[in-house]
Amino acid sequence: MEEEMVMVMMNDDTSPRWKLYENPFYINTPHKSSTTNGNPFKRRMDWELHLERNHILELQTQLRYERKARKKVESLAKRLLKELNEERKQREAMEGVCHELATHISSHQPHKEIQEERNMLRLAPALREERLQMKLAEVKTVFEHMLSQLQSETTTTFPGGGRYGRRRD
Repeated sequence: MEEEMVMVMMNDDTSPRWKLYENPFYINTPHKSSTTNGNPFKRRMDWELHLERNHILELQTQLRYERKARKKVESLAKRLLKELNEERKQREAMEGVCHELATHISSHQPHKEIQEERNMLRLAPALREERLQMKLAEVKTVFEHMLSQLQSETTTTFPGGGRYGRRRD
């Protein structure tokens, strides 16, 4: 009983819990004085319990980072969807204006000018499509860059452990 009290006091006095929150890689190892006394089976179980608690802390930290990454990706997707809808509305408005202009011009211009206008109207959707593809490619590269940064953060945060791997000391 007295030995357990001494172990509790030593754990409370010598293990600063604030380090676990500031540094997710901090592993508090038991002191020799607390492990030299007592049953070897109990020491082994205490050590395994200690390792599993550290593993749980690592998993909690990784989960926190992945939740933040998911929120960032979701907000980016919402922003891109909004931008795409605005682009679609602008394109539809421009098509309406072009159609209106084409009908107005066709009634007032000679045949050669009408043919040139039709060619320009045929070319306009292709140019809009190319512009849209360029924007989508740019967004894709930005998204891939952000995703690679997030993946590199999670791999550098838990070296040797892989994505969900367990660190063995």
